[in-house]
Amino acid sequence: MNRYATRDCDCPDVVIGTGGKRPEKCECGNRYQSEAELRTVWNRIGGNGTGKDESTPRRRSKPKRRSEPRRDWTLANAKREEEGDLCRVTGEVGTELAHILGRKYDEPISPGSKTLLVLPDRVVPLVPRIHTAYDLKEFDLLPYLTAAEQAQAVLDAGSMGLALKRISPMLEMAA
Repeated sequence: MNRYATRDCDCPDVVIGTGGKRPEKCECGNRYQSEAELRTVWNRIGGNGTGKDESTPRRRSKPKRRSEPRRDWTLANAKREEEGDLCRVTGEVGTELAHILGRKYDEPISPGSKTLLVLPDRVVPLVPRIHTAYDLKEFDLLPYLTAAEQAQAVLDAGSMGLALKRISPMLEMAA
């Protein structure tokens, strides 16, 4: 015997023998549902006390994206403050620190540490629009770097040519 009921009104339940056809709608126009369907709805709205629909199989969660490692910006921020928070190119206030060759050259603070140290000679203070232009390889940063920053870039890149390719993309376009 199957029992069918409606959720939205007080019309009487209908009991039909096994193999019988489910009635379509009650006199109020609401659809009859089986006890199993009603339990599913009850669970979904929190009737089981958990607020979870236990009839629905669990879905796999999306794989977590690898997050960026932590970075210690203490020394780099000291450099920016030393320069008065002024953009190296425009002299405007409100800078952000731009990596000269990229974040991949930041090294762990100590062996085995997951926190990376941002060295002052690997970054330069730039206003956001110049930083974006540099990241898009539309800006030549070479004239604005100190000798120490240029030397660090050559050490990181492995050669002067590779360092210049990133720092001064206009030179490559001219060739």
